[in-house]
Amino acid sequence: MPKGDMFRSVKLLAINFLYFFILSVLLRITFLGYHYDLSSDLTFGEMLLTFYYGAKLDFSIAAYASFLPLVLTFLSRWMNPQLSFRLYNGYLLVLSLLIVFLSIADLELFSAWGFRIDTTPLLYLSNPKEAMASSSTAPFFLLGIILVGLSSVVIWSIRILRKHAWIDYTQKTPVEHLITLALLFALIIPVRGGFQLAPMNISHVYFSSKPFANQAAINATWNFLYDLNIDQDQNPFEYFPEDQVSDLAKPLFYDSLSDDRIRLINTDRPNVIFIIWESFTAKAVASLGGRNVTSDFDRLVSEGIYFTGLHASGDRSDKGLVSIMSGYPAVGQKSIMKTPRKAAKLPNLGDVMRNAGYETAYYYGGEMEFANMKSYFRNGFEHLVDMYAFDEKDRNSKWGVHDHVVLERFETDISQAKQPFFYTLFTLSSHEPYEYPKAPYFEGSDNETLFLNSLRYTDESIFDFIQKAKQSSWWDETLIVIMADHGHPFPGSSEPHDPEKYHVPMLWLGGAVDQRGLVINKIASQTDIPATILSQLDISSKQFVWSEDIMNPSYAGRAFFNFKNGFGVITAGDTAIYDAIGDKVIKLSSKSEDALNQGKALSQQVYDFFLGL
Repeated sequence: MPKGDMFRSVKLLAINFLYFFILSVLLRITFLGYHYDLSSDLTFGEMLLTFYYGAKLDFSIAAYASFLPLVLTFLSRWMNPQLSFRLYNGYLLVLSLLIVFLSIADLELFSAWGFRIDTTPLLYLSNPKEAMASSSTAPFFLLGIILVGLSSVVIWSIRILRKHAWIDYTQKTPVEHLITLALLFALIIPVRGGFQLAPMNISHVYFSSKPFANQAAINATWNFLYDLNIDQDQNPFEYFPEDQVSDLAKPLFYDSLSDDRIRLINTDRPNVIFIIWESFTAKAVASLGGRNVTSDFDRLVSEGIYFTGLHASGDRSDKGLVSIMSGYPAVGQKSIMKTPRKAAKLPNLGDVMRNAGYETAYYYGGEMEFANMKSYFRNGFEHLVDMYAFDEKDRNSKWGVHDHVVLERFETDISQAKQPFFYTLFTLSSHEPYEYPKAPYFEGSDNETLFLNSLRYTDESIFDFIQKAKQSSWWDETLIVIMADHGHPFPGSSEPHDPEKYHVPMLWLGGAVDQRGLVINKIASQTDIPATILSQLDISSKQFVWSEDIMNPSYAGRAFFNFKNGFGVITAGDTAIYDAIGDKVIKLSSKSEDALNQGKALSQQVYDFFLGL
C-alpha cells in the first residue's frame, strides 16, 4: 500500500468535516436572507461575526456528523465493501436532509416565536391538528422552494463527496486502525468546543448587544440536539446562594401589604365572568397608544374600570392561563401546564371559587386537550365545554369553533347557570392562522393584517356579547373581566424581549362595578389577577404566593415577564431586561441593579419551586 494511503482516514474526516461545516454556513446564509428585515439592522461586520462566532457550533455539528463515517471505516475490514459504501452514502443523504428539514422548520418557527428551534415543537405533537392550524399561515411555497433548492445542493454535493471520500477500507493496516481511533478521540475536542473545563453551550456564540445577531450565530441543529440532552432537573437560573434568594426577590412579589383595600364592586358575592382574549395586545388598542384596531373595546372603556399597566407573564397561552388562574409566573421554557402532576399542585382560582359556593365552567372553542389544558382546568372547574359540544356545522375553523358562536352559547348557558357563578371563556380566532368568518375590516393578505382582522372580529363579537348581557337578568350582579392570555409581536415586529410585546389591557365591566370610568395606571402583572379578584370578594388569597392585590394602597406596582432566553422586570422607576443564556443585560434604565437582581432571584426561586413540585 502506498504511504499516502495510510492517512486516507484523515482525508475522509477532512472531507466530511468540511462538507458539514459548509452546509452549516449555507444554512446560516439562508437564515439571514429569510429574515432580511431583521438582518438589515445589522452592519456587514456584524453579519460576518455571526459566522465567526457561530463557527464554534458549526464545528461541533461537523464533528458529530463525521463520527459515524470514521466508525464505518474502522469496521469495514469485517464488512462487505458494497454494504459499507451504501451505509456511508445513505447516512450522508439522510442526515443532510434531516439537517436541511430542521433548518427549514426553524426559519418559520423563529418568525413566530423569536428563538431558534428547540424541543418546544415536540410538546405540541400530541395535538397535530392545532399544530397544523398554527402553521397554516406560513409561506409554504417559499419554504418549499428553499427546501427543494437546498436539497438539490445536498444531493449534488454528496454525489461528488462519495467519489473522493470513500475508498475500499477492507485492507486497512493496524496503523490505519490506530490512526482512525486517534481521530475518533480527537473529534471530542470540536464536539465540546475546545479544551475548557465546561463543555460548550449557547452562550459561547453570543457576542452582540443586538439579540438577532446572537440568534443568527446559533446553529439550529446543534440547538435542537442540545435541548434534547439538557438536564431537565437542573435550574438554569442559579445566580445566588439559596439563603439569599428570598430576600432578593421579596420586593417583587413579597412586599408587606397593608390590610386596606380599595373597593371596586358594589356586592359581596357577584357573579364573575372572565373573557380571556387570545393575543390581545395593547399595541392594537388606541386608548393605550396603539393602533385603532379594537374600536368596540375602546367604546366600553368608559363603562368600567380600566387597568392600563398590566403585563403578561409569558408569550404562550399555556403560560398565560396558568398566570391568570394560579398566579404562577412564567419562567424558562418550561410550561407547568404541560406537566399535569406538577400543575395539579398549584392553587387554582376555579377551585377557590367553587369552594366559596360558585358554580364554575370553562369554555374554549378548540380541543380542550391542547397543551394539557383539560387536565389543568379539571382541577378547579366543574364544567368544561369545548368544540365537541357544538354541532359539526359550527366546527368550521381550523382551530374549531369561531368566537362569535362560542360567545352565543356562553351567553345562553350563563342565563341558565346557578348563581353565583364563575364562568370563563378563552377565545381562539386571533390565534394563528387568524381566521374570521366575516369580510375583512382591513385590506391586505399578509400575516399582520390577518391578525389585526381577527382581533377586530373578536372585538366585535365580545362587544355584541356585552350588549346582550346588559339586557339579562344577571347583569346587575355580575363582574365581567376582559383580559389577554399574552401579547403579540404584531402589529409591528416586537422582539421577544420588548416590554411592549407583554403590555396587555384589562377591563372590568358589569352591573357589579361600582366606579365606572375609573382608570388604574399602576404597573401590574398578570399573576396579580387572582389576589385582586379574591380581595374584592373578601376571600383569602394566601395560597397564591406570587399574586398581590393591585388595589391595595401599599401595592407599589411591578411586572415580571419571561421570554425563552431571559426575563424582564418593570417597576415604577426601573426597567431591567436580561438575556440569561448570553449573560447580557439588554436594558437597564437606571444605574441601580436592584431590579435586575430581583428578576434573577425570582427566576431562580420560581424554577426551584417548579423542580420541587
